[in-house]
Amino acid sequence: MDPLLLRGAFRVGFVILFLALLVLPFEDRSSPEFVAAVLAVIVGLLFVGVVTVLARSTLPPPPRSSARKSVDKATTKGYYVAKSEKAGGSGTAERGTTTSNELDSHSGGVR
Repeated sequence: MDPLLLRGAFRVGFVILFLALLVLPFEDRSSPEFVAAVLAVIVGLLFVGVVTVLARSTLPPPPRSSARKSVDKATTKGYYVAKSEKAGGSGTAERGTTTSNELDSHSGGVR
């Protein structure tokens, strides 16, 4: 459905609901106006509920980012692997530590 149409219907439903709830406390419980106000509250709630369900079911889902598809960013991007381990060498660097030469190579030689 058209989003503008759904937005308008949602507003109309809330106006019906709000005005019925506004009048309801001031009506005598034995009067027919009280019954009409209660029915207006029920109709307003049903209308807002139906419009909400229609809006959720007809609008496309939001796009998923590629970052949400990966299982674990730390393992897929290799954050915890030393450079020498990636290159196949037998380095003794601890995980998560870098040297000043590595910092220069990552930033293009500028500190």
